[in-house]
Amino acid sequence: MTSLNVNVKISNHAVKRVQAYYFRRPYKEAKNFIKNLITDARFIAEIIGGKGEEGLLYANGKYSIITTRDGSLIKTVYRVEKLKHKGTEEKIRELVAKEERKYARTIKATIRKTEREKLEWGLYIAELRIQQYETKSDTKKNAIEAHIRGIEKYLVQVEGDIKAMQDEHRQISKSLVFMG
Repeated sequence: MTSLNVNVKISNHAVKRVQAYYFRRPYKEAKNFIKNLITDARFIAEIIGGKGEEGLLYANGKYSIITTRDGSLIKTVYRVEKLKHKGTEEKIRELVAKEERKYARTIKATIRKTEREKLEWGLYIAELRIQQYETKSDTKKNAIEAHIRGIEKYLVQVEGDIKAMQDEHRQISKSLVFMG
């Protein structure tokens, strides 16, 4: 995805954000401003928002635009400051873009590995549940339940680690916007 569709829908939140930047201009004027931003916006990265929703990050000058995953709705617009050192800007942009791509690949690989691991742990938990059902000993039932809780706690921790990686990726992606 390299360019943003000019017929994309614009959320009220995005318009309100632009209105805040331009001292409460009328709704229509703010919406037209966003439409003008769309024409020259360039794709930066795929990101995952703070609430876990996937989106696309675009940049146009001092403005960053976040859309839905399919690019059909502009969710928000925010203003950023550009780097001031023009000589090193291109080198930094290349380094950060390379790092962003590398990190995105790492996240995808980790998610794939984790999905398989979760399935394997699910099978193991199912076997433990069968053992728990078949045993008559309350002590053994309690031990199996504690073991299952430990596994589930581990899986929650792994999900948290993935979310932290996605948050880091979002920050790297956003830094590309600063580089214009």
